[in-house]
Amino acid sequence: MFRKLDPDSELGKQVSAFIAQQKEQNVAKKFTENEYQLIISLFDGWLGDGATLTVAIRSIAESPIFYELTEKYKYEYSFSRIKEIVILLAIHESRAWAHEQFVEKEKKYYWKSKKQYGGRFKVLVKS
Repeated sequence: MFRKLDPDSELGKQVSAFIAQQKEQNVAKKFTENEYQLIISLFDGWLGDGATLTVAIRSIAESPIFYELTEKYKYEYSFSRIKEIVILLAIHESRAWAHEQFVEKEKKYYWKSKKQYGGRFKVLVKS
């Protein structure tokens, strides 16, 4: 009934390219460390000023940074999902877990060299 698709054939290459493209699109972007720091500084500031947890959550969901994040990540997450992530990042009890899940890790090393070999730098430097 079905024949095996040869990966070296033209159709096989097209199917492989399509699958790779779909996998690439399904990987959601993560928030940056700067965005995370801004979220927690705003939230902690409101709590430090005596706001209740409910008021602080409502304030962060109505803040300009929230609308900037919504615009930036609108293709990766739904509006309600961005709101959930921001709230998880803001609340102290879930902050560490949410940071691991939704904030990109800082790169501790980078490639540095005067020459590129095969499109890559060959000297690894700790930042």
